[in-house]
Amino acid sequence: MGANGAVTIYRPLVTESQSSSERIKLINGGESIEAGWMVNPEVFNDTDAHLYGSFTARGRHCVNTYCAGFVQLSRSITLGVATPRYSTVGGTQFVWHLSIEKEQDGNWWLFLMTPEKVGIGYWPRHLFIGLANTANQVEWGGEVNNPGPTSPPPQMGHGGKARYDTQLSALFLQASVIVDESRRSVSPPDTEKVMDCVGWYTVLDAGDQGNSLGRLIFFGG
Repeated sequence: MGANGAVTIYRPLVTESQSSSERIKLINGGESIEAGWMVNPEVFNDTDAHLYGSFTARGRHCVNTYCAGFVQLSRSITLGVATPRYSTVGGTQFVWHLSIEKEQDGNWWLFLMTPEKVGIGYWPRHLFIGLANTANQVEWGGEVNNPGPTSPPPQMGHGGKARYDTQLSALFLQASVIVDESRRSVSPPDTEKVMDCVGWYTVLDAGDQGNSLGRLIFFGG
């Protein structure tokens, strides 16, 4: 079981105290695992987009390996690495294809397709209660953090609102869930829009387009 998708990489504008991320998120109750890219000056000391993974469980929230939790295994791809290139609006689109999968060892593994499947590392099963067994909700999209009345609010994606256009909007391609031990990926049958800041940010589900695009989910603002 698990989820995957290919996310376009941009560098949204944020202030020193803000953050903006695009991620896959698996949830069970108050517990979650997520992975994608993040712009966060307080964490990474710059305004670049970095590969990240985080978990929330048992009253703890931890990004990357800043506290005990994620076990880094790959020497070639590490959490925190900055992207060497960015997508351009109306131009070339660069993506990270990520997958979070529960393996037979009971741990939640993070993979990056490069195009070969590279196991970056894993979150041990013992970190969780509900997620120790399964996830019952998956999210694809963007998330921003604005801790104070900072103006303007942080950008999501490339700063433009979602559009049904793969060249003009931040998006997830091939958004899918892993449904059984055979690692079979399927397009999620039912989706629901979740928006906390209506008016500032938007999300659009274009459905399964087939071919190399798969399920398309656009977002931004």
